[in-house]
Amino acid sequence: MKVMPTLSRRELLKYASAASLALSARARGQSQPSLAPYPTIFIHLFGGVDQFMFFDARPGLPNRDVQASNVRVTRAGVRWNTATLDPYLTAHMEDAVLIRNLTAFGDHVRSSTELLYGQLPSEPSGLRSSCKPWMNVLASQLNARVKVPLPNVAKYYSLAPSVGAVEPLNLVSWNNVSLDPLCAVRRVQNLVDFAKSLDVSASVAEVARRQAAYRLSASLDPLFSPQQQHRLLDLYGQSLQQADAALASTAAVKTFWPPAASTSTAFNLGAGDLAQTNLPNGQPGIKAMLAAAFEMARLQLTHVVFVMKCENGDYDSSHDENINTQHTVSKPDFEAIGQLLSALKATPSPVEPGQSMFDTTHVVVTSEIIRNPSNSDAGGGVKAAGTSHWPGNQAVCFGGRFRRGLLFGDLGPNYMGLSTDFATGTIGQGSVPTPNDLIATLFRANGVDSALWSAKGKPLTAVLRSP
Repeated sequence: MKVMPTLSRRELLKYASAASLALSARARGQSQPSLAPYPTIFIHLFGGVDQFMFFDARPGLPNRDVQASNVRVTRAGVRWNTATLDPYLTAHMEDAVLIRNLTAFGDHVRSSTELLYGQLPSEPSGLRSSCKPWMNVLASQLNARVKVPLPNVAKYYSLAPSVGAVEPLNLVSWNNVSLDPLCAVRRVQNLVDFAKSLDVSASVAEVARRQAAYRLSASLDPLFSPQQQHRLLDLYGQSLQQADAALASTAAVKTFWPPAASTSTAFNLGAGDLAQTNLPNGQPGIKAMLAAAFEMARLQLTHVVFVMKCENGDYDSSHDENINTQHTVSKPDFEAIGQLLSALKATPSPVEPGQSMFDTTHVVVTSEIIRNPSNSDAGGGVKAAGTSHWPGNQAVCFGGRFRRGLLFGDLGPNYMGLSTDFATGTIGQGSVPTPNDLIATLFRANGVDSALWSAKGKPLTAVLRSP
């Protein structure tokens, strides 16, 4: 015989409250506030992407093969190269926001650290930053703001970073900060094992105990007697039944990996992609990582996913041969990014009814630096066909509260960023934006004060839609 658990009055009220909260949470899911937290997928293509061959295509620069006939210009003025981005991003370029005048240190380590932690001292010895990783701060602020926290955040933040991080970007040990391993997907070397370590249904209430509370309620106190308070008990029973049904559907999701069949189809994932853990740099492939990022956003497992990609070699091989490096390394990247954007557009948003996930997800694609527009430094570790680093950067943004199609900023005759008014986009006014300002823009997009992370960044409100 099955024995019902014994519940005190306090426990009974707790489970009654849990049922009510479950119902109200579902109701809130149908009517989100105007600045509901939108997930952010931040994609860092490590090594120095040559934007002059991709989103800011410029024919005539040395060691590039950009042909004027292959340059297409969006309505907003973004000049993109069909030879490198077509067909992967063709359907999405009119939605692209290009921020093309960001500053950068000009070397991989400091510039990458700046993307994670904020502006750093100019000397290499000053790599340690007083800031925490921005994605942890934004995610925790959003989680504190929502009335029903995401189910896995508490455990997700308590996990230790993965071991065996790839040098030279062991940013966690350099800064003595326990970086969230899900934000830095590059550090998750086995998505299958990592997914198993996360209890997706951790916040699901104990259905059996709440049902027992319902059955025992009449005998525990006359207040819950059907004869005296039949309507209260009836409503309580209805709420439990509805909450049980809702929570049971949530509990059916035990892990985000392997992904749903529809996600595997959208990203063209094969068995090798699903199990891949032993690439030379010890991380899953870019398709697998972005499919995982999509699943985490779809299932609302986290507010921020930071993906650092450096499979298939990295863009810094451009020191030897720029054209082949950029073409070869970028192909799987932009194919997967295009699949991500298409999947977001084809999937209903779990945040805003009637919207797509593209409408409620911020996607940012950037590198830590771009490549030298000339090869005048050939000989300093750079071959004649190669390009070196350049102290500038660009970012391409899609979806969410970003505007649909915009060109922000410009470069001067020396290919350095020009000052631009952050609010209006007027060139020649304001200042040259930094990576801090890019990150502050993501905070503003979610209605969070970026000063909670760093006082140095100011949001580029010109690239955002009006509230």
